[in-house]
Amino acid sequence: MTRSRGPVRRRVLILTTHYYPVLGGVESHARDVATGLRARGRRVIVLTTRHAATDRPVQRIDGVPVVRTAPSIGRRKGTKWLFLPVAIVTTIRMRRHVDVIFVPDLRGLGLAGIVAGWWIDVPVVIQGATPGAFAQAHWDAAMAAMPIRPPRWLVNGLRRVVFAVHRRAQAATCITREHQAEARASGIAADRVHYVPHGVDTARFAPVDEAARRALRARLGWPDEGPVVVFLGRLSREKGVLELIEAWSAIVRPGATLVIVGPDMTGHALDAGPAARAAVEARQLRGVIFAGPADDPVPYLQAADILVQPSHYEAFPVTVIEAMACGLAVAASFVGGLRDYLVDGANALVFPPHDPAAIARALGALLDDEALRGRLAAAGRAVVLAQFDRRGNLDAYERIFDTAPRPSADERSA
Repeated sequence: MTRSRGPVRRRVLILTTHYYPVLGGVESHARDVATGLRARGRRVIVLTTRHAATDRPVQRIDGVPVVRTAPSIGRRKGTKWLFLPVAIVTTIRMRRHVDVIFVPDLRGLGLAGIVAGWWIDVPVVIQGATPGAFAQAHWDAAMAAMPIRPPRWLVNGLRRVVFAVHRRAQAATCITREHQAEARASGIAADRVHYVPHGVDTARFAPVDEAARRALRARLGWPDEGPVVVFLGRLSREKGVLELIEAWSAIVRPGATLVIVGPDMTGHALDAGPAARAAVEARQLRGVIFAGPADDPVPYLQAADILVQPSHYEAFPVTVIEAMACGLAVAASFVGGLRDYLVDGANALVFPPHDPAAIARALGALLDDEALRGRLAAAGRAVVLAQFDRRGNLDAYERIFDTAPRPSADERSA
């Protein structure tokens, strides 16, 4: 039986400020969608910025063409807005290769995608990647950081313009229920708003037996014995890594190891890498390993026992469902999309953000109780298999990409 894909199998342009080798939630999601669609035989192109001045204009990553344009702007505040005009012009120039535009982070580039979509008459699918994205909640902080703060009337006027443009997107995908409510409240028509949480490849992200786990630990240089807690994410202040280190200093568990995996945010105001390493050294903490960035999280998850996610805020951190799929017990901040599926004591232990004492209590409970770890791990993997299998996630994206209407005459003339 042939699966219905609508009248055309559209070619997809993924428009994202950063892409691999930059590591982050949006970048990983964009790469996952691109590779997943390509594996299904769909034509996909990624349009992004140069990661370094030496990047080639066109590369292939995982077999997907990646078009990199100037400017080479790095990862810092305001990069999305700097890329916006370049993204519009380049997308218009690529119109012969594009049937639908997907913007996995609507901040800034949502405008670029929609304007380019109007111009070349193709549908645009926008997605919120952070809490408050559809509500434009990030504007106040952005304006406050400017050397000269613009007047409130101007900010509100610009906000109204952005809301009006976003309402003209042909579809909005929402990775959390909170985003879904925000999108509807912002004025996007309900029939254009779709709940599409992230997915995970449950064959690749899967538990391993004890022999394989020991072999992975040896390869990674981790202790052979004792429970391992892993943190996977950017070493950025909002990821809670400094609170995690403070919590670890209160946990006295001989033989336990904390492994921190992720890149520094060098040059960014939120970079916490140097502060995190200094805190470990100042407190003379034992059993802490800084593993640096990782292209592939699978070995780190399969070798560990517990994932800790102490973020101050999140949209939908895919690391959590990847860890649950690998059979880890999870301790996480009860924020963002995690509230859609984590149940304290049933499939995870949760704690409020910004609370080192609460992090310490949750990790202490898991380190002390192997049976509790096993029970939460089994329940967590069952949740992922039931709700977050990658095949269903890709099915949803394909259906939306192929059925989203072209911009109407009213939308194109607005």
